[in-house]
Amino acid sequence: MNDSIASLTLVRGLFVGVALGLMEPGALAAAPPGLPSLSISSATVSEGDEGSTRVALFLSLSSAAAGPVSVRYATVDDTAEAGEDYVGVPPTEVTFAVGVTNWLIEVEVLGDRWVEPDEGFYVRLSEPVGAVLGTDTGRVVIVSDDLGSIEALAPPPPLTNLVLNRQSGLFEQVVRFTNLGGTNTNSVRLVVRGLPADVELHNAHGRTTNDLPYVEAVGPWSPGSRVEFLLEFYRANRWAFGPPVYRAEFAIPPVALPWAGTPFDPILRVELQPLTTDLNQGRFLIEFNATPGRRYLVQYRDSVEAPWRQVFPPVTAAGNLVQWFDDGPPKTASKPAAQGARFYQILLLP
Repeated sequence: MNDSIASLTLVRGLFVGVALGLMEPGALAAAPPGLPSLSISSATVSEGDEGSTRVALFLSLSSAAAGPVSVRYATVDDTAEAGEDYVGVPPTEVTFAVGVTNWLIEVEVLGDRWVEPDEGFYVRLSEPVGAVLGTDTGRVVIVSDDLGSIEALAPPPPLTNLVLNRQSGLFEQVVRFTNLGGTNTNSVRLVVRGLPADVELHNAHGRTTNDLPYVEAVGPWSPGSRVEFLLEFYRANRWAFGPPVYRAEFAIPPVALPWAGTPFDPILRVELQPLTTDLNQGRFLIEFNATPGRRYLVQYRDSVEAPWRQVFPPVTAAGNLVQWFDDGPPKTASKPAAQGARFYQILLLP
């Protein structure tokens, strides 16, 4: 009697689990008698530098059906984004004729020259007719073939990837780019996307043609070398937000145009400060008097014989005192504490 009760309980538990849909995505379901199981494959494809590449996935029936079989498929973003990394497919129906057990579908993957990690997206099946779903989700992995790597570096625990600097009021994050190619590159551009509408990249050098902010570090960067960018983000309410998405690309170095301004001696102090991460060699705080609303250009050099170099973007004074930090790239070419000396001057712009 007890064995019968235990057996009944197990069967009921299995029945309830299936009825509630408590199955893992992609798990293989047992087909009712007379209905074949319908599954989708996965695929891996190289990204390419431009244009698009078609990647094929296969739909397969476990056996020939007695009548027509139909199913819908659609793409779902994961780390790859439709329109950016591949051409998204809305719910689309395919029909297997009687006796057909295989069907090929294709999705277009978009090539680019951005340096990024491998990415992926899903192709998911739904609404089968004449069959049950077996493996209902396929994954497409887009293998990056660009000659570099990029990673966001987290500060020591318990801090999160984005740290609020309470002195500047800006969120900070360090991002490292490593040149894995066989040749020098003259400039690396780091493009930022995925920011909330009320968050801006405070130290942006410009915006791309599709209106994404970026920073740029001028090299040359030899094979195996790396550059660490300190990104600064401004949010008026200072609420925390999720980490942005970064992409790097090799770029033509910007042309250094001369700036017309008036040199003056407003610097009150230069102070070496530790960063909130242990990944850098400190930062220089430059503090100077200012007129609210006026723009100022910081210039620097590492010896008295060297020409002055510009720091972008210019600083717009919010009050009578400005605190500006030299953290190295992307503001300056190298971390200040790594140099034997560093000289600064301020230009008052028209």
